[in-house]
Amino acid sequence: MIKLIEGARNSGKSYLLQWANVKPYKFDFPFWYGKLKLNNKDRETHSFALSKEILLHELNRDGLLAGDVYVDRGILTVLTWGVLKDRISMDEAIKQLWHFSEAGLFKNCEVFIFMVTILENEDRKIFGTIQIVSVNERSMRYF
Repeated sequence: MIKLIEGARNSGKSYLLQWANVKPYKFDFPFWYGKLKLNNKDRETHSFALSKEILLHELNRDGLLAGDVYVDRGILTVLTWGVLKDRISMDEAIKQLWHFSEAGLFKNCEVFIFMVTILENEDRKIFGTIQIVSVNERSMRYF
């Protein structure tokens, strides 16, 4: 089973996984981005990132991954960065998410979305809350 850990930078993903003694798989996108000389705004960059997600989820769907695999950032991050960096439109991102789901690529997959609120009190001490939303295959169809 794939357990996708999604969330913004500094939302507590790595901290919580470390605390739980879980070693996630994290694709070294910056390394390959540099080696392949990809351009930040090109659709090619988005397609490259998306293809890794498709491969990983096809292996999972077809039962070729053993045990639980925790993935630090996945399909939602790829689609979000695609839109934010003008690689694809929001409509394209939604269509790609729909195709991903229709192909059964959320089968045997859980998505945990980390959302964090950071506040500062009058003593200038920073504190925050982490909200973790769990999404299963069925609910991803309506995401």
